[in-house]
This record gives sequence, C-alpha cells and structure tokens, in this order.
Amino acid sequence: MRVKPSIIFALALSVVMGTGCGKAKKSSSDEAQTTTQAEEIVQPKLLPEGAIPLDYAGHLYFDVMMRDTVAAKMIFDTGNTEILIDTQFFKEHFAPSPTLQRTLIQGAGNSLEAAYRDTAEWEYSVGGHPTTEQGATVLDLRKILGYHVDGMFGMEFMRGRKVEFNYADGYMLILPAEAVPEEGYICVKCKWLDSRQARLVMPISV
Repeated sequence: MRVKPSIIFALALSVVMGTGCGKAKKSSSDEAQTTTQAEEIVQPKLLPEGAIPLDYAGHLYFDVMMRDTVAAKMIFDTGNTEILIDTQFFKEHFAPSPTLQRTLIQGAGNSLEAAYRDTAEWEYSVGGHPTTEQGATVLDLRKILGYHVDGMFGMEFMRGRKVEFNYADGYMLILPAEAVPEEGYICVKCKWLDSRQARLVMPISV
C-alpha cells in the first residue's frame, strides 16, 4: 500500500516534536542539578574559632596588616627569618625612611641580590596576632614570586608560638601553650640549625 507523503511528514513532525520536548525537560533537570552543585561548591567551610584563613598555591598566603593601616598579601616561609617587603609595595604605602640603607642579601645558591635594609621597627599582625621586628629587608620580591605578593614573613613570627597548619581546610591556628596534638598526629623531634634559632633541621629518610 502506498502512503501519502503528507502522512509521512505528519508522523515525522510528531516524532521530532516529541523528541524535542523530551530534550527540553532533560535540559531543565540538568540545569537544576548544575545549580545545586554550584551552590554546594561556593558554600564556605566553617573554620574553628580563632582560625586564620590561608590560601595555598605553592606557598602559604596570608592577609597581613602592617603598621595598623596597610593591608598586604604576604607569604609565610620557614626558610625566612625576618620580614621582607616588595620594593614597589614599599614605595606605594610607606614614606621614604632615613633608616633605609643599601645592602646585599643571599640569593639563590651563592648569588647575592641588591636590596635595602630598614633598621626601624616594623609592626605587623596576622589574624589579630601582632608581632614587632627590628628591621626589614626591602627588595624586588615580585620579580621572584609574582605580582600578587606584597611581602614575606618567616620564623620570627612563630617564635614562642605553637601553631597548627590545616592545608585541607585552609587555615592556620595558633594554639595555647598547653595544647597537645589530637589523635592521628605524630611528633618529629627537630633541632635548631644554629644559635640564631631561625632555621630548623628535621630528620628524614630517603
């Protein structure tokens, strides 16, 4: 039996329309699921009381307040003793200092880097925990670490403090002196490299 072309066209149109509606419903469902997933992703984690947020991207980045009024993004580095300030950041936020002197500091390997040494006192605060250091080094830090860095602080800030770093949840917590690690931690006995008590030596196995 021969079917008229108009009937074939009508059947085909019906199939297309049915398929289209099915796709539209599925797309709406997918959008709702995607929205729910997005909402779950952006929900901030609840940090412990007193925790100091950090960002980890190869280095530990903290929001630091310098001299009570100047906000800075700074890296914490265990290999660094005193505070370091980027040259451009220093020029933009601090007045020229008569205590600023030219100097050379140890760079990578045996190289020396041109820098400035400011012998004045520098106060800064990390998460509401203040520290004062005698002197700061001013150098082109952004050339080394990128333009999103304003400075660096080191072990002088940690002196006398018991600190927990939580990379998974992104925070640092300064603990009471009597606090002990919770279950699941082990203690590794370290020692100071020299009498300056600025660098730690940690035993490892390779």
